[in-house]
Amino acid sequence: MKKKKEKTISHEEKSHSEKNKNDLLIENFIALQNVLTMLATNLDKLNSQTSSLLNLFESSAKELAKQEFKMPNNENVLKKINELFEQNKTIAKGMTLLYESQNSPKNPESENEIKPEEQYQKSIFSTPQKFNPLPRR
Repeated sequence: MKKKKEKTISHEEKSHSEKNKNDLLIENFIALQNVLTMLATNLDKLNSQTSSLLNLFESSAKELAKQEFKMPNNENVLKKINELFEQNKTIAKGMTLLYESQNSPKNPESENEIKPEEQYQKSIFSTPQKFNPLPRR
C-alpha cells in the first residue's frame, strides 16, 4: 500500500510542476506581447519622425533651388588647387621613374658585382647526398 501512496504523490508533484511550467509560459508570453506592443509603438514614432525629417529636407531643397547661388571667385583657393595639381604631377612622374627603373634590364656593371649568396662558402649539405640505409638487426 505504501507504493500506491508514493505513486499518487509523485503524480501530484508532476501535475503541480506542470502547472508551474504552464504558469511560467503564460507569464513569459504576456511579457513578450508587452515588448512587441512597445516595439510597434516605437517603430510608429520613428516612422513619423523620419517622414517629418524628409519633409524638412524637401522644403529646404525647394528653398535652395529658388535662390541663386554665386560662388565667390577666391583666387587664394584656386592658387592652392593649382599647386596641389602640380605636386601631383611631380609625384606621378617620380613614381613612374621608380617603376621603370625596377623593371628595366640591369646594367652590365651590376652583373660583375658579387652576389650576396656567392660571398659565402656552400655547406656540405647544399647538394643532395645519397645516404646508405642503416643495417637491420
